[in-house]
Amino acid sequence: MATTTKPGPLVTLVTGDVTMDWNVAHIRRQSVASISWSGEDVARLCWQRGGAALVADLVSAVASRVAKTSSLEIELHSVAAPSEAPSPAETGFTRSHARWSPFSDGKADNRKRWRVSDFLGLDVISSESTVGNGSCARVDRDEPGAPEIVVLDDADLGFRDDRDLWPKAIVDSEQRPWIVLKMSRPVASGRLWDELIRYHAERLIVIVTIGDLRRTAVQVSHGVSWEETAEDLTWELTFNPDVNGLSRCAHAIVSLDTAGAMLLTGGTEQPARAELLFDPKCMEGEWTEGRRGGMIGNTATLTAAIVRSLFLDPEEPDLVAGIRAGISAMRDLFELGYEAGDPSRPELRFPIDRIADRICSATDHERTGAEALAIATVQPPLREQRISRNLAAGTATEDRDGEWRILAQAHGGDLDRLAAEIVLHGLEHTLRGIPQARFGGLRTVDRREIEALRSIGGLITQYCRGRETRPLSFAIFGPPGAGKSFAVKQVAEFVQPGTIEPVTFNLSQLDGPSDLLGAFHQVRDISLKGKLPLVFWDEFDTSLAGDPLGWLRYFLAPMQDGEFQEGQITHPIGRVIFAFAGGTAERMSAFGKGVPAERQKALKLPDFTSRLRGFLDVLGPNRQTTTRSTDPYFVIRRAILLRSLFERVTGQVIRNGELQIDRGVLRALLRVETYRHGARSIESLLSTSLLVGESRFNRSSLPPEAQLDLHVDAQEFLALVHLLELEGELLDGAARAIHDGFCRSREADGYRFGEKTDDAAMTHSALRPFDELPLNEQEQNRDAARDIPRKLATRRYVMMPDRRDESRFEFPNDDLDALAAAEHQRWMDKKLVDGWTPAPELEVPDKDNKRHPDLVPYEDLSDKEQEKDREQIRELVDVLAAVGYTVVRLRDRDPGTN
Repeated sequence: MATTTKPGPLVTLVTGDVTMDWNVAHIRRQSVASISWSGEDVARLCWQRGGAALVADLVSAVASRVAKTSSLEIELHSVAAPSEAPSPAETGFTRSHARWSPFSDGKADNRKRWRVSDFLGLDVISSESTVGNGSCARVDRDEPGAPEIVVLDDADLGFRDDRDLWPKAIVDSEQRPWIVLKMSRPVASGRLWDELIRYHAERLIVIVTIGDLRRTAVQVSHGVSWEETAEDLTWELTFNPDVNGLSRCAHAIVSLDTAGAMLLTGGTEQPARAELLFDPKCMEGEWTEGRRGGMIGNTATLTAAIVRSLFLDPEEPDLVAGIRAGISAMRDLFELGYEAGDPSRPELRFPIDRIADRICSATDHERTGAEALAIATVQPPLREQRISRNLAAGTATEDRDGEWRILAQAHGGDLDRLAAEIVLHGLEHTLRGIPQARFGGLRTVDRREIEALRSIGGLITQYCRGRETRPLSFAIFGPPGAGKSFAVKQVAEFVQPGTIEPVTFNLSQLDGPSDLLGAFHQVRDISLKGKLPLVFWDEFDTSLAGDPLGWLRYFLAPMQDGEFQEGQITHPIGRVIFAFAGGTAERMSAFGKGVPAERQKALKLPDFTSRLRGFLDVLGPNRQTTTRSTDPYFVIRRAILLRSLFERVTGQVIRNGELQIDRGVLRALLRVETYRHGARSIESLLSTSLLVGESRFNRSSLPPEAQLDLHVDAQEFLALVHLLELEGELLDGAARAIHDGFCRSREADGYRFGEKTDDAAMTHSALRPFDELPLNEQEQNRDAARDIPRKLATRRYVMMPDRRDESRFEFPNDDLDALAAAEHQRWMDKKLVDGWTPAPELEVPDKDNKRHPDLVPYEDLSDKEQEKDREQIRELVDVLAAVGYTVVRLRDRDPGTN
């Protein structure tokens, strides 16, 4: 990596707020805490330099390692904090106090890790006693005139507001050093910040933590999804006037604890560019789950790693590498804790040499977990999108058109290929670098599902940790077989293992409201056993005595007061979670829609809904359709479920991690339009296949057609099994024929070639030979060609070699419309995955902002646009003829045969 070309040493200055850190090493040997004097417990007071002094010590250790491995000479000037422990009673310094304990994480080595058990607080020096802190903030000898790098630790302990303590390189606005500002809350405020953002923004790197940002006037989600966290952060740093000055810096780094960070590159680049570094397997705060204790020094560690990037290349520092190194070292710091020396007489100290070594490790694989961090360029939401989302809180699984997904960004629009890889090789092998969520046996990579499941998990966690006596109530919707109860049970057990006991009551099987009394008594019995009941009220939205939603009124009192009435006696239910699983509505937005508005109040629908704390729409393995878009990611959900079921039901056909399966069978499993009973149908299909004693899933392993038809459209499924895949020269020939047909059609309408497509001028940029098209447009034609066999199979057509030169095939009108709708859906799926959004108000596409007027269901298209799709289907016959194939209709099945 390049280093500075300036002759002489690289002058670096470190200053800022200094603390004297007093750490109480506490070893408790009594089983319980006691206020009585005892000689069994051990407590030892330890000291270290903190704040800017700790940063200086760590930067010094990093600098010495960089100098040893390069020809670079680094001259370091730092704060004049004491190098020996002052008296604990010394009042001239701000003192930090924390209690530390040895924790065991259940590691094989059984080693105790010293971590913070309680941060006790700060003893801030008074305004009359600033001499001590002021002398600490000054550099240890004559300040250099023109340092190349200035590192500042602003902890809001006086340095930010005392101009006399600032180095001359900041006060002199003519100097242009790199400035690395480690800033605590309140973020982006104070005299120092105003000076830096006014005169030094183009060379300013700010490092803040997400915790300090949240304590400022910002709203950033926590633990929902990486995409949502990144979008919220980008929006706040761009639009929120309290912190948007960060987007004017050269770089702003927001630490997301040990799970990741966001790098915002601003300055003269408008708009600012945001990159998210994240751990795909865990969210913010989750990497440390299961490991007790906290840590002091994380941000100092990240700061030293960023300074190392400046050492290595002051002209174009690799900040992504610096962040990776910093997070790796932060994980090491937490994993192994502070150094303590003799365990019986601990001398706690920050492990400077160990952390400096970790920061300076040469390769990613030497760093703890660094190779696990993925990177994604954030697609920032527009201001109106963010406001709309805030107003629609709780709609985590409602369809959100054009929503940014890291999955789509990383894998483009080829979801079918990706789905096949997931089934063949599993998630671990296939989706590296993609956010994943795992709740026990439930895994997902779909952003909407991740956000919905985490939201429900958060509700359950908060309820369990709180003291509220009223029940927690939420609703679950989804099509039959979507796995509604399975999803909630897995989430509940994951977030509160061993404390929750599920029980299910199907209201459609109860004779009437009086049967609820027995159910409520069962729930009370679970509470009396010390468990938290998780009660599934299945099909709660069914009719009762002819009234739609007739059951709702009988749950209002239990939901509101946690009680139920039996005769003249009122029984408390206790703390309980009510999960209302829908049987008629497939999503929350459809709940109660069929009931006239005047009847909803009489049926207590508004009262019931007001008592719900949230909802979950379980999507399941089939495509979910709405009035706005088409759910192109269903194939990924289906693939994850298939892989899970293969591992659980037919593990013998997996060898060395790879599923042994006929590709035609795999294609049919993934592409069949609908599983009649959702996940239950997939499991039944696999369990009835002839796989006992077999090591491979062959076509002959499939159950008979009549059994298949119980769970899928058997003829469609078998057509997909035997489908011809277009590839190689055949694929290219079909793609060229599609393009030729398009050109003929446009030229017949009077269009001619033009550098820009302009309907008014009757020009089109694609009216040129196939080989002269941009590569992405060539690939669009190949995508359309690849889809021909699948599309035909949906109406029981197949491609066959045209050996008899038969008369030209024509599709019947019904099939023509259905295939045109399928082609439009394929095109729309591709656009949505590529980040386009519907804009029916436009007359022409807005390519710059990826907005298209035709991203609507086929039936909502104009007659002119529908006719374009129909014409594409008619041209399929000519496309196939150009490569020697024709279309053949499969015989309709005789309903009287198996």
